[in-house]
Amino acid sequence: ADFKQYFKTSNEDFQKLHDVFTKAWEQGKNHAVMDIQFPINHGKKIWVRMSGTITKQDYGVIVNFSYTNIEDIMQQQKELCEITNERSDNFEWLMSEFNGNVYISDMDTYELLYVNRNSCEVLQASPCPFCTNSLLKKNETYEWEFFNPNLNRTFMIKNRLLNWQGHRSRIELSHDMYS
Repeated sequence: ADFKQYFKTSNEDFQKLHDVFTKAWEQGKNHAVMDIQFPINHGKKIWVRMSGTITKQDYGVIVNFSYTNIEDIMQQQKELCEITNERSDNFEWLMSEFNGNVYISDMDTYELLYVNRNSCEVLQASPCPFCTNSLLKKNETYEWEFFNPNLNRTFMIKNRLLNWQGHRSRIELSHDMYS
């Protein structure tokens, strides 16, 4: 039977599968793997990991497929993503409500990735001459005090290294010690 018949209600999924295995063959590979929603009956689909061996025969290129049902894995991944998104949303909410200053910046480019509303008046436009990036270590908090001569205020500051949406970043929490 023609494998394409299984995808008669989902030509787009078949085309993705076809493209992955064609690209693998063109790159000189004889094997490829792809996670895809596989139609089973009455329009229902299940997640499967399609694994195929590609061979050249006298009558053309063929792919011998095997598949593994990964429906449970995909459900767990979906639930994990939901939990991660909820944690991220809660973390951003906490930072926005923090009465002190919070910002997150890329440690390599100094790009500001997050700034709460309180930080806007105290942040400088360029990297600080007293930058603590070189002092930050994974899973450790660096605490220090800083007197801001522009505001005539002393701040208690906590810095930490973190990965923020794929950026090697620092988070800084600070509050005015006398407010």
